[in-house]
Parts: sequence; C-alpha cells; structure tokens
Amino acid sequence: MRTTIEIPDLAHQRLKVLAQARGVSLGKLLMELSNQALGLNSDAEATVIASPTTGFLKLKLGQPVTFEELKALDE
Repeated sequence: MRTTIEIPDLAHQRLKVLAQARGVSLGKLLMELSNQALGLNSDAEATVIASPTTGFLKLKLGQPVTFEELKALDE
C-alpha cells in the first residue's frame, strides 16, 4: 500500500543519513523502523547502525535490558 506522510525537515535529514549508512532506501528504512516499533522483528541478530545525530556507528544486540531485569538476576 502506498501512502503519504509528513516528516519534519530535521527528522527527514536524519532518516536519510541513517538509510544511507545502512545502504537501504528511505522507504525500506521506515519499514524496518516501524516493524521494530511494532515488535514485528523476530530475529535477534546483531546489527550495526549509524546514529542519525552523530553518524557514529553503534552495535545493536537484541532487546534492551531494564534495571529491574538485571536486579532480578542478581537476587
């Protein structure tokens, strides 16, 4: 399905930088990010992403761990 969305200029610039760093189109990046936000990504593979703010590369591994989860492991 095709749709039109409004993206603020700064967000659009950052998304373009991130898409370029990943070597994907802006549309594919938006699909990946929306799937991630909706919890539709089932793979826990490590990925390298570029910070849209700084351009530095970051390693992403699975899901974030909360302080409560760490505390429960310590008990």
